[in-house]
Amino acid sequence: MKKEYQLVFIVGLFLFAYILDAIVDPMELTLATPYHYLFSQEYLFRYAFSTTSIVIKTAGLVWTTLWAVTFIEKKYALKTGIVLVVSALMQLYALQDVATDSHTVPLEWALAFALCGLLLIPVIVFYFFKNIFVPEAKNQPTDNGPLPESVTSGQNPPNKN
Repeated sequence: MKKEYQLVFIVGLFLFAYILDAIVDPMELTLATPYHYLFSQEYLFRYAFSTTSIVIKTAGLVWTTLWAVTFIEKKYALKTGIVLVVSALMQLYALQDVATDSHTVPLEWALAFALCGLLLIPVIVFYFFKNIFVPEAKNQPTDNGPLPESVTSGQNPPNKN
């Protein structure tokens, strides 16, 4: 799929999540960690509409992260590091936001950050192993042999008419 179409799809996911948030009132829960909501069936089924919004936001965040690293060609160690940092920051931010009850962002977004951070862990493992087993371009020879004598001596090559 072309990158432009992916960007349009990502924007569509975020718009759809925004519309869902406009319809439903924000959740007012007191949770110890964001994982209490994500792994509790009681909350998932009681707040089904908000859970749908969280899942859509998570899909948009994961897809945005993966779309952003596709611009980096064959640098799997760099991709691993970027996705690792993004995943860690999302989880730490969500944990801080929920645990301190600061609500800098709505609770739905904090839960989406936490779920996105969890879903990026397999991507980190994938890029890590791809970095180990797929040689980078720097390990492959780049020159195509010696230059012709006419190029190194400064003379024009003979015409082959």
